[in-house]
Amino acid sequence: MLKMKKIVPAIALSVAVLSGSVVIPNSVNANPVETVTANENDIQHVQLNKLFVDIPYSDVDYELKRKETTSAVEIEVYERSTGNLVTTYGEVKNQDSNFSARAATDYQSIRAYQDYQDSGFVSVRLQADLYVYSSGSFGQINKVIATNYYATSDGSWDMVNPSAHTVSMTGSFPTQKVQVKGSVTIDTVKTKIGGVAIGDLGYTVQQNSHYRKNLNHGFTFTFGR
Repeated sequence: MLKMKKIVPAIALSVAVLSGSVVIPNSVNANPVETVTANENDIQHVQLNKLFVDIPYSDVDYELKRKETTSAVEIEVYERSTGNLVTTYGEVKNQDSNFSARAATDYQSIRAYQDYQDSGFVSVRLQADLYVYSSGSFGQINKVIATNYYATSDGSWDMVNPSAHTVSMTGSFPTQKVQVKGSVTIDTVKTKIGGVAIGDLGYTVQQNSHYRKNLNHGFTFTFGR
């Protein structure tokens, strides 16, 4: 089991195939975020636990696998041609211990995340904690509690200048759809990965003989579909 690296203080599974900290102030991050682009027909609207996530990967080229335990639901995205894991979407179950699943009307906190891999040795998680309201079949996202980055793999690398926030897709809160955005720089002293020069993986050398690469992330989900 991977041990999450906490960057600064602040803020496993049966499989079924389907057709996946640093506390950052929400106001921070004016940088544009590059996300996977796809035609509208390629976007798959998939349920996690209470949330629905938009997965911009075509069913023709990618396979989705659902993994669920008592604590979380995850959707893993695999490239069909290689079998490689591309990314993972997840939602923590029962994030708010004070919330009763039997309650018809209630407020609660929900945690959603997406895991990213890069260059075969870096794995990071972009995570959002939200405060939501539900009544019967109705639901809405009232506000963002925090948006965080975690390192989810160990190794000779660090995250530098992480920046993340969650925005309403309707322009304001309450809302039923949000986008989580983030950017982070990976810093490493590695010169090769699996026999491949680090520079060939998009890293640039710095004056202190470290290598760095900028990563941009983002995912969209809804509550109260």
